[in-house]
Amino acid sequence: MTHSQLIARLEQLTAPDREVDILIGKIFPPKKIHSDGSWFERDDFVRYPAVTASVDAALALASRVLPGWLVANIGQDDSKTWHAEIRKGHCTAYSSVELGGAPVPAIALCIAILKAHGGQ
Repeated sequence: MTHSQLIARLEQLTAPDREVDILIGKIFPPKKIHSDGSWFERDDFVRYPAVTASVDAALALASRVLPGWLVANIGQDDSKTWHAEIRKGHCTAYSSVELGGAPVPAIALCIAILKAHGGQ
């Protein structure tokens, strides 16, 4: 699935979706690590973070896959739609800004992450 196809799917969501979490995880594979801290190489057991449900998980994803970008804003407008804004650059000299909007804040952030990553 391409970034644009996944963005379109995210834009249709009204609630978190584990299937979409897995699709995002396949684009950005999570680190394979045991609870004791040791690495493993098995591909048949991967825990995909719930990035469409958890703002913390989506923020962690942004930090991992978009070095040099910052989450500038996550907020809600009068229609109760959530918006996320991420920026690349420093201080006020931003070279790129990406936005996402959705009924769930984590989904809005995922949309912005995918837009930013696809445009790199």
